[in-house]
Amino acid sequence: MIPRAFSLQGVLAGLVMALGYMIGRFLLALWRGLQIPEPKGKFALIARAAVLAASLGLLLYCLSMTTEWQNSVRARVNMELLESGAALVVLAIGLGVFILLFLIGTLFQMVFDTLRRRLYRVMSPRVANLLGLVIVLLIVFVASRDWVLPSAIEFLDETYETAQDLFDTAPPAPTDPFISGSQDSW
Repeated sequence: MIPRAFSLQGVLAGLVMALGYMIGRFLLALWRGLQIPEPKGKFALIARAAVLAASLGLLLYCLSMTTEWQNSVRARVNMELLESGAALVVLAIGLGVFILLFLIGTLFQMVFDTLRRRLYRVMSPRVANLLGLVIVLLIVFVASRDWVLPSAIEFLDETYETAQDLFDTAPPAPTDPFISGSQDSW
């Protein structure tokens, strides 16, 4: 764990929310694909309410601990402690990232559904579903290889150059062998 700016913490929170949502949707698709009956009625309502309550409780706990967790790490690396954790800023950025990723996922779902419905006209539903999935995955692969990946590599290169510029003004390495960063530490 490293001390992070609240903007980066919010982006990471949004990514984790989207990942959790994606895992839940995958498990639901697997459940339906295996044709296991879904819970219905009062039991399903109570189960959903319990999961929602636990999720919201965990979210509120994590947001309330933001400052304490960041300060515990900052104290260990001799950084200035924070007065507040800006939990609402983290939450707002996280929700924004989640919504963006959710919309991208919805776009891919719409493309898949459109392809699948068109393929139903000429082949069986099982084959159409599989071929539709393969086509969407190919589209994602080509788009990420030709646009997303080069953009990410360029961003990382710029970040690395900026980080290297910070070392020009860095203090000298410690001489005590028991302090991390010295020539004799391991």
